[in-house]
Amino acid sequence: MAHAAVVSLQQKLHEMLVDENFWFVMLDKNFRFLREVVSFWHAFLEDSLSKRNAPEAVEHLESRVKYLGTQLLDRINLYELEKRSPDFNPLNSKVFPDYIVTAASDSVKEYLMKVMNGPNDIDALTTWNTVESDSECTPHLQDTVLDLDNGLLTIKSRLIGPPSKLDVVSIIGMGGIGKTTLARQVYDDIYMEHHFYIRAWITVSQMHQRREMLLGILRYFSLVNDNTYRKSTEQLAEQVYRSLKGRRYLIAMDDVWDTNAWDDMKRSFPDDKNGSRVILTSRLANVGMYASSGSLPHYMRC
Repeated sequence: MAHAAVVSLQQKLHEMLVDENFWFVMLDKNFRFLREVVSFWHAFLEDSLSKRNAPEAVEHLESRVKYLGTQLLDRINLYELEKRSPDFNPLNSKVFPDYIVTAASDSVKEYLMKVMNGPNDIDALTTWNTVESDSECTPHLQDTVLDLDNGLLTIKSRLIGPPSKLDVVSIIGMGGIGKTTLARQVYDDIYMEHHFYIRAWITVSQMHQRREMLLGILRYFSLVNDNTYRKSTEQLAEQVYRSLKGRRYLIAMDDVWDTNAWDDMKRSFPDDKNGSRVILTSRLANVGMYASSGSLPHYMRC
């Protein structure tokens, strides 16, 4: 499966990043770029809205991701064998050839082009609080990448900067514009892994259930067993609260459709004035503003 290949690849790239024997990969621009591409792949495969936006584009990209992910894993394994040679010189060798990097980049560009130009039956429904889409907006892929980079820096600074009180960073934009991708890139960032003591990611969706959201968070802490499922929803909420209490945490709530979903969860998020954060993505502006309660949401433009 494409997802299994991407997860394995992401883990391998992370191992290379923290392994002092692979210090030279930080000098390879292809390595840094591929980490971003693989983060996009991961977010894409977990995006609960993608399959409804452009099914043909999704199917094509899944096929490409599976193939390219396997190719990249094979290349890493081959490189590790080459590294054992006495004549090996890391500065004269590339982990990832340019042709693979180009193919990986093209897979993202093709997908963005198809999704942004494809039909979206959900977004055709206009409501007063839905972020407007510009019908004359033409996707410029280079601009899209630059916007994601700028958004990445903006969100990162809000997560690690002031205030010390619990803060909600909302990412708002129309369906398929890349909210999950941006949130996932920030969430998976190696600095965030070190900055926050614990992290959890849950996908909320339209038909949200408080119990499932609470269990989703507890699974990240390996606190789910047979006894957990016997607990009431209020007991689960208390368990989440106690698990987070006194620790600097990062919780990502992806694809939130109404304010009730936030109301169901906020009581389980303690505010210990230690810089804890919640990332929330939504296509509805009023949901983001309601959850942020004073902090301005981050609006993604087309």
